[in-house]
Amino acid sequence: MESKLAPEQKELLNDSFWLAYILTLTKKIDNLWIKSYISDFLLFFSSIYTNEILTANFGKMSPNITMPRSELRKMRINNIKLLPMENTKTIKSKVLDMGVSFDCYVFDMTVLCDDSIELFDTNFRMWEFQIKNQETLDNLNAIVNTPLTWTKRFLGDNYERIYSTIEELSNLYLKKIKKYNFKSYSYSSYKLFKNKITNDEKIYIIQRYGLVKSVIWLDRIFNEKVKIQVGNLSFDFEKFFTKIKAIVIEIIGNDRNNCNYELISALIKINNQTIDDNFFIINRKVRDNIHYSKNSEITKEEFKIVSEYQDIYLKNVIDVFDHNINIKLNLNYKIALAIAKLRYWKRDEGKKT
Repeated sequence: MESKLAPEQKELLNDSFWLAYILTLTKKIDNLWIKSYISDFLLFFSSIYTNEILTANFGKMSPNITMPRSELRKMRINNIKLLPMENTKTIKSKVLDMGVSFDCYVFDMTVLCDDSIELFDTNFRMWEFQIKNQETLDNLNAIVNTPLTWTKRFLGDNYERIYSTIEELSNLYLKKIKKYNFKSYSYSSYKLFKNKITNDEKIYIIQRYGLVKSVIWLDRIFNEKVKIQVGNLSFDFEKFFTKIKAIVIEIIGNDRNNCNYELISALIKINNQTIDDNFFIINRKVRDNIHYSKNSEITKEEFKIVSEYQDIYLKNVIDVFDHNINIKLNLNYKIALAIAKLRYWKRDEGKKT
């Protein structure tokens, strides 16, 4: 069976295996905020994976996914193609549903931070995937579980044997994750930004921040270059995660081509000073291997270049975002939050009477 696999099928299996591995590891995490954070990462990339399997005719829609194929395709397009802007349908719906106001000091969102108050995400980014009914929950779970289901079906008993060889590494990863104590804090979008930027730029930051930061953070956790060889099959985590980074970088690059935000101009300026021009063509080549109907070979020299500059690019993005962000959980914040809670309580009590 192994000898009959085409390069693009091996590529698919490598991606599938590592998405499945991260999902299995996530189930062992105690911190609910971290578990949710990684689950958002898995939903984002598993939706892309599932679409590409169907497009390449390497699999069928899971019977557990009841949403139409068109909705799954729309999820992929929203994830990797659409520029988040204030006047788009999805963003308008989120702003209205959450009650987000960049002009009034109200606690309209939550921020996800660790004990050092390092920002990792806001609840704005994945708001539309908040569980609204059982069918929605079942569909999202089925999408996230698709790589695991497909990998087990393909590898059979070999999956457990391969997984057991990296069980020791799983314990190492869990120890790293336990060093982080993620917490969610009520916050105001009005207070979140310290510089005078447009509403579109504010929306852009809170929509892209968690995506970029989750990739940077998971790269901190899974920094061992794990590679497992089973016959002709190779399971290479570095290759998998290099593609994950390439996808995110191409998303930012696509955004750059479709807007004239000053913060994007700032990013371009920093990138011009820190990144080799050859990087962008190679990164696109790596990203395009998400299309499992074809496969482009990445040479050792190309892989060296893309690996060197991906981390610099992602750091540049976060640096530009952080330059505009203000997170302060000081005494003034605590007083304002206490007053807001009191007002909400009085309002709710008034409704009851």
